[in-house]
Amino acid sequence: MVCADTSGGKCQSCVVRGPLLRLSAMPSSSAWLKTPMQKGRANADSDNAPMLYATLKAIHVLAIVVWVGGMVFSHFFLRPALAQLEPPQRLRLMHDVLGRFFRAVLVASLLSLGTGIWMIGRVAKQAVQSGGSFQMPLTWTLMAVLGVLMVAIFMHIRFALYARLGRAVAASDWPAGAAALAQVRQWVTINLGMGLLIIVVVLVGPAS
Repeated sequence: MVCADTSGGKCQSCVVRGPLLRLSAMPSSSAWLKTPMQKGRANADSDNAPMLYATLKAIHVLAIVVWVGGMVFSHFFLRPALAQLEPPQRLRLMHDVLGRFFRAVLVASLLSLGTGIWMIGRVAKQAVQSGGSFQMPLTWTLMAVLGVLMVAIFMHIRFALYARLGRAVAASDWPAGAAALAQVRQWVTINLGMGLLIIVVVLVGPAS
């Protein structure tokens, strides 16, 4: 605005208005404080995301190694070695070994399922945030479906068939224990086949 006072001096309104205009043009204190903090959090999140993804992927792979590797050992090495024992000794030993193994598999199965879901969700979120759309690759879909089936089968083995084996061992009912153990072996074989198929898909499947 042009001052109406042409006497060469400054009018009183200009003296007051000038500092006020300069103050109003300055950014507010919240803008000075919040903007760097928000940028810092965004940069930290972007820096930590690859490390978090790599950590969860490592947990995912290690959980599958423990699970599938344990099934291979039990099915191809432990079971044939124990076949020469008498039923009471064999069933008691298998009940003890499977109890320890199933506790580890319970943790491993839940870790593999949880980390797998998180990684898929992370990739989908990044695709949407970048303005695109997420379409899960066929290999991922196959791995996800087989993984969920493996977890469901394991829960049946652990909480139904293994419990049946435990009751038979506690009651010294060796024929019933042998039947329960045979069912455990059948379902473990199915899970082992699906686990090996997942590994083959990861290794030889098309890059996604």
